[in-house]
Amino acid sequence: MFYNSRVSLSIPLLVEAPDAAAADAIARARVSARAVSADHVTAVTSEPLSLVEQLHADNLRTLQELHAVETQGTESQLARWFAGCLPERELCDIARDELFRSFAGLRQRRKMTRFDIHGVSEICPLPDSVQWSTHERPALLVEQWGRLEQIREAANVAAQHQWLRLLPPADVVQIAVREHSGRCVRCKRIKVQQSALVTISWAGRTLSREYML
Repeated sequence: MFYNSRVSLSIPLLVEAPDAAAADAIARARVSARAVSADHVTAVTSEPLSLVEQLHADNLRTLQELHAVETQGTESQLARWFAGCLPERELCDIARDELFRSFAGLRQRRKMTRFDIHGVSEICPLPDSVQWSTHERPALLVEQWGRLEQIREAANVAAQHQWLRLLPPADVVQIAVREHSGRCVRCKRIKVQQSALVTISWAGRTLSREYML
């Protein structure tokens, strides 16, 4: 079931600006540039969609699916979609490959394993010797910030895709900057990755890919 949800945030920021209007603009830019922690959410209200809104959402979802399969799918995929037999994974793969096309030149993140920590070393062969963690809003080096700007540019292009034009641009593409780390509790070796998780809302689904910074 779909809901209309409204989220209120409270994020204290110290901003230097010539006037209040400029301070507001700077604060908005800072918050938009980073993922927002759940700790800053002060209130959330959700209401079920009306029958008209639900019908519109269902129609939009069907229209988006059909357009994707018609334009980028195979004859077999189109026939199976009409029959209601197209697997969800195939449908999402079609949409993901097309909607993330503007990110083609960026390096996708590969999930770290214990071999990223130890290499081929036999010092700590047990998988459970590594503790994994993910944190939001990490510090970024100059070159990492530059790659984040490239990701934002690609996201702006993706948000203008014709498959997404019926949705508010601000709701379609989201970027969350994250830091993944693995630490061996035995030998104390550490591996850290900074990345940007990009999510795109399409046909009632959230498609995602993560890129290295």
